[in-house]
Amino acid sequence: MFHIETMISRNKMIIFILFCYVTVTSQHVLDNIALNKPAYQTDTAFGTTAQLAVDGGISKSFKNGSCTHTAATVNAFWEVDLGKDFFIDHVTIYNRDDCCLERLRHVELYIGSKTQTYKKYGFHEGVMGLVYTFELEHTVFGRWVRITRSPSVTDKLTLCEVQVFGYENSQYFSFVPIALGNGAQTRVQGLTPIQCAYLCYKTNGCDKASFQHDENMCVYN
Repeated sequence: MFHIETMISRNKMIIFILFCYVTVTSQHVLDNIALNKPAYQTDTAFGTTAQLAVDGGISKSFKNGSCTHTAATVNAFWEVDLGKDFFIDHVTIYNRDDCCLERLRHVELYIGSKTQTYKKYGFHEGVMGLVYTFELEHTVFGRWVRITRSPSVTDKLTLCEVQVFGYENSQYFSFVPIALGNGAQTRVQGLTPIQCAYLCYKTNGCDKASFQHDENMCVYN
């Protein structure tokens, strides 16, 4: 185990806050950051690998060869590794339309910086339609995205495409390794890097903050 410390300066945070207003006015184009990224699933049936859900093909017919398929198991899942942390805005899922629409029901969306730190950010009760978008209440910072279903569902999992729309943090502010120094420090656990940056920004006298990923710990002075 080791700590990765990242610093968000007050000036850089101001740039991020300004960006939030740009997002609201829809002036920023979000990219599908999952396209052709490494994907994984519980198991594979009929040779339909997890990679088919991020190949860019949005055909909803299984016979066209662009849909995944697992065995009928409890807690079957599909996930994608974005390669690094991104700010994630929304996730769109394409279901198959030639058969078995009901397999995609009680769907759960998880996002995390690591697979060990997944947090549930979305739930669709009942059968999902042909195309469904999880609109996140707030932008989420993460690298891994997982699609699964409630534990009560024991069925095959098929996804014809999963699109993850977001942007890189480096476009708007940077995380730079730095020591905080010997001054008085405040520690808050259970935050995300974004929340840590915002906390420092809103705290009088806060000049810089360090985020320790292993403990989800925000340290600022």
